[in-house]
Amino acid sequence: MEKIKDFIRDKVQVRYEVIRQREIEGKRVKDICKEWKISKTSFYLWQERFRKGGVEELKDKKRGPKSPSKRTKETESRIISKKFAFPEKNIFEISDELKEEGIDVSPRTVARTLSSHLLSKKKLKIM
Repeated sequence: MEKIKDFIRDKVQVRYEVIRQREIEGKRVKDICKEWKISKTSFYLWQERFRKGGVEELKDKKRGPKSPSKRTKETESRIISKKFAFPEKNIFEISDELKEEGIDVSPRTVARTLSSHLLSKKKLKIM
């Protein structure tokens, strides 16, 4: 068994071997996890992914956002220009004004945009 572990370097191969030991050899999950130094959570995650889509599903999944940000440069520039024109306005007021202009942005989007351009109150206090 040690020779197999030394030979297997690819994550997909390791995951497949772990699943194979359970499905074909009938080993206990507890023993497999101890032998391969993995958690039961990982084992069951891999097993579920394997059952859904085979070996292809054992590949690492992309982390982070699955789709790009919906904020366009035009939307960002409108938010920033509103803040400079009316510095006393809060994120809710800016969001409402932009909605009236046909730009549908949430207050949280306004806050993120201002923060990323160092225009939020927290960022201004630090500087």
